[in-house]
This record gives sequence, structure tokens and C-alpha cells, in this order.
Amino acid sequence: MKYVDSKKLGEVLSLKERTIRKLAGSKELPAIRVGRVWRFDLDAVKRSLEKQSTI
Repeated sequence: MKYVDSKKLGEVLSLKERTIRKLAGSKELPAIRVGRVWRFDLDAVKRSLEKQSTI
């Protein structure tokens, strides 16, 4: 399990950091908030996106 911040996840998904934070805030992406910073488990994000794409 590897956690990354919204900037790194944005680079991986080719999305802006602001978009990543918005998706986390609306619970569309699995995330953990540590203080003011969002952390993302890359494996959980991948599973979530795969699940959403099969619907």
C-alpha cells in the first residue's frame, strides 16, 4: 500500500491537483484526509476507477 498526495496522483492520472482534491471531497475517489492534506492509496484508486469504468 503506497500513499501519495494529490499532486502526485494528478500526475499519474493526468488531472489537475484541484480536480483530484474536488473528487476526493465528493468521495468519488477513495482518500484519507490528514489535517489539510489528502492522501491516496494508489491501489484503492485504481480499483475504484476500474469499478466505475465497468458500470
